[in-house]
Amino acid sequence: TTTTPIPLNKPPKLSKQTQSQAASRHGASLVSRFVDAEVGRKVLQELQTNVKHNQGTVDDLNHILNLEAMLHTHQGPRWSAIQLRPGRDPVTGDPVILFSARDKSDA
Repeated sequence: TTTTPIPLNKPPKLSKQTQSQAASRHGASLVSRFVDAEVGRKVLQELQTNVKHNQGTVDDLNHILNLEAMLHTHQGPRWSAIQLRPGRDPVTGDPVILFSARDKSDA
């Protein structure tokens, strides 16, 4: 199982070198984790729509997305059970997406 908080707001504009360094430090963006980027975009859009609907708060812990999709992994593309929920970074208080994935390929 992998659990990763992913910033919900857009990152600042960075140079290509800085982007590459940030990507290696912070992992891939939510959308790029999905083999089918369209699935990733729809998931992100649904989470962002929910945050806007709740007047900018991410405190609605009842809004949990559960789905199965192909994700990029170190072992290549794998079917995964995925759970996403909006939350807050415990240090900065910034909105994040809590991303959990469990490999279902061999299940």
